[in-house]
Amino acid sequence: MRDANRLAQKPHFYNSITTNCTTTVIRMARAVGDTIPFDWRLIVNGYLPDYMYARGGLGTKMTLAEARERSRIGKTPIPAWTDFSERIRVARPVAEGR
Repeated sequence: MRDANRLAQKPHFYNSITTNCTTTVIRMARAVGDTIPFDWRLIVNGYLPDYMYARGGLGTKMTLAEARERSRIGKTPIPAWTDFSERIRVARPVAEGR
């Protein structure tokens, strides 16, 4: 929240290598005490699932390819009046222990 409020007060250049969806998630995880070793997949958009799978963060009950296929939400029509956030999670894989 502090970061968002700082941006509202004083906008700055968005560097897509150092600040993107992945680096933001990693920064938040480290802020709560998680130890996450550096890896090139942490700075290149689109590779976080590969990194998490390799580290065991997504479980081992299915391959990464299977998890990706089962996680697609584009195939499921979801009416606009429903709770989209809940509906996209129905029958989707969940990391073990969650």
